[in-house]
Parts: sequence; structure tokens; C-alpha cells
Amino acid sequence: MPKVSLILRLKNEERFLPQVLEALSKQTFKDFEVIAVDDNSTDKTVEFLKTFQDKLDVKIYQLPKKFSYAYSCNFGAEKASGEIIGYLSGHSVPIFNDYIKSGLKYFASPKIAGVFGTCMTLENASTTEKIYYSSLMGRKIRTFVIEHSKAVAISKPRIGLLGNTNSLMRRKLWQVYNFSEEMAEGGEDVDWAFHFLNKGYVFVKDPRMTVKHSHGIGFKKFIKQHQHWLKIHRQALRRNGY
Repeated sequence: MPKVSLILRLKNEERFLPQVLEALSKQTFKDFEVIAVDDNSTDKTVEFLKTFQDKLDVKIYQLPKKFSYAYSCNFGAEKASGEIIGYLSGHSVPIFNDYIKSGLKYFASPKIAGVFGTCMTLENASTTEKIYYSSLMGRKIRTFVIEHSKAVAISKPRIGLLGNTNSLMRRKLWQVYNFSEEMAEGGEDVDWAFHFLNKGYVFVKDPRMTVKHSHGIGFKKFIKQHQHWLKIHRQALRRNGY
């Protein structure tokens, strides 16, 4: 199994970051480092990172330039030492202790460029988010469904492919093609995935890589966010000739 570098993108994440770090400390796969990329947090984010340094290999970096999703992802990848790099936001909490191990196994095939998971909701979720992520059925039922779902191989463009909310990928491919900082409003992850789909690579969505993730936004803001996702999805399609 190759070493893994998990890159956490952070900005005032004190509410859920302890849950993220605790979940990582319980992983069955242990050969990983945590690259914490902090965008000048003013809360207890950095303090929490330091308290976990006795449980995890945590390296803390401050972004030296203005934040963008692509820039922070590239900055973290530059600091990483693992053959596989992964991304989590500071409020993406893995729900399974074999989160890393489950995603890592697919890289035994040279055709796999990246692996990602789906989302459940956090305690801050709005009703709109609960409906979207099908969480109204109850967390126990939702977890049962996820546990008995199968992984899916993806070889064609689709919205939400390899979201950096929750992903693993080959660092050597990132070295060939960095996340495009032209995607200033987000979508650097799906653009990266479409680039390698064009090269014949395949991606996997595995339910064992599920995280709890939500923002607590209501219906109107959620619709606006979804329209933004569609916009950057179309932009990534155009950039990659689809």
C-alpha cells in the first residue's frame, strides 16, 4: 500500500474539525500524513490541529497568497510526500474507519486516476440539504444503505465527479496536470477529472468513502449553489472538449 497525504483545506473550522481529526485517528490504515492548509483562521482551528499532533502526523501550513480552491489544493499537493494525495474540507467527517483503506485498494489498477465518496449530513444541515442527501430517512437507515451499496466505476463525464470535498488521487498525475487556477470559482476538481478521462483513466465512487458534510444553507441559497455547480460543470466540459 502506498503512503497517503491527506490535505485538509481550512478556514475557521473549529466546530467540526475535531470530529474530522478524531475520525482520521481511528483509521485502520495508518501510513498517512495530514497536510493542514489553513487560510489564516481566527478561531481555534490551528489550536485543534496542534492538539492532535500526538495522535496524527499533522503538518500545518498557512496559505502565503490569496485563497482559491485550486491554489489551496496545489499548495497542499506541493507539500505532500505521499504517492496518493487526498482532499477533505475541515467539515468533511469520514464515517467509516476503513475510509482510507477502502479507497486505496483501487490504485492497484494503473487505470484508476482517483476515488471519491458520497455525503451524509452534519448536525448543522438544513431540511433542504437533508432532502438532497436523502438523510430524512434517518442516519441508521442511511448508513445501512451505504454499507450495502456497491462501488461504481466512472469513465464518462458527470457532475460532481471527484469532488475535493472528499477524494483520493495519484500524485504523479497531479504533477503532470495541476489543478487549473483558471477555475477561480471552483470546479478545479471536476476539470482535473475530465482531463484524465480524456487520457483513458477511470474514476471510482465508493460508498465506504462516505463523509458527513453540509453547510446549513436554506432552499434559496441551495438552489443558487446548485446553479453555480452546473455553471462550473459546463465550464469544465468546454475546457476538455466535451
